[in-house]
Amino acid sequence: SDVPTPIVANDRVYVLTDKGVLACLQVTSGDVVWESPLEKSRHAFSASPTLAGGNLYAIREDGKTFVAKSGDTFESVATNSLGDDVTVIASPVFVDGQILIRTFDGLYCIVK
Repeated sequence: SDVPTPIVANDRVYVLTDKGVLACLQVTSGDVVWESPLEKSRHAFSASPTLAGGNLYAIREDGKTFVAKSGDTFESVATNSLGDDVTVIASPVFVDGQILIRTFDGLYCIVK
């Protein structure tokens, strides 16, 4: 990982590379538990992955978000997009059941 910051939770380290490979490693040994490439694109990942509600959220610079379960196996939960002409480099923030995503041109608030 060059830009995105890893996450540590429950004796696991979750790492997202700039090119979109999401990996889970054991904290104590560094052994790879699993790794999975996310959908290929010319866009990179600059935002750090976020852990909320047992899920990992990885948002690509074009605003496409990939959601996967945290744990000992990779399981994709969802993929969502903010639409065309969106650029995201900031990490999403989860607060009071809302997801806040800052883009170059605005602030998105996603609620159920």
